[in-house]
Amino acid sequence: MNPSWLVAFDFSADAEKVIEKAVQELETRGGTLYLLHVVPEPSPQAALAGVGSERALLENSEIHLKEFCQKLGARFPHVNMHTAVRDGDAVDEIIEAAKELEVDRIVVGTHGRRGLGHVLMGSIAERIVRLSPVSVLVIKADA
Repeated sequence: MNPSWLVAFDFSADAEKVIEKAVQELETRGGTLYLLHVVPEPSPQAALAGVGSERALLENSEIHLKEFCQKLGARFPHVNMHTAVRDGDAVDEIIEAAKELEVDRIVVGTHGRRGLGHVLMGSIAERIVRLSPVSVLVIKADA
């Protein structure tokens, strides 16, 4: 059975490195990669001020994600790739997508923050590890 993995992608250089590592491993197995981008819900202040259209953000994200996926797919033809864009809390949406897509694994990156940086920023990767219904591969982005 070919593996199916879900990778959260925030369009950062670190996330690209994580995806690169994941897709290299899937290439050898002929698996399926789901790339998911989560657009955070706007703050109440931003929503009231009309700063940025959520619809435009979602559409723009979908366009960029598909372009990225096409470039990646050209380099790794043995990986079946799909994209999805959602809005909401990143952790909630990643967990929900993993359940809906029935993936075998969630792949996330981490910056390896410690101390105050970890306390202030929290750890999306840590929350996903705790809440995930499937195994989670955590890749240190700068490794």
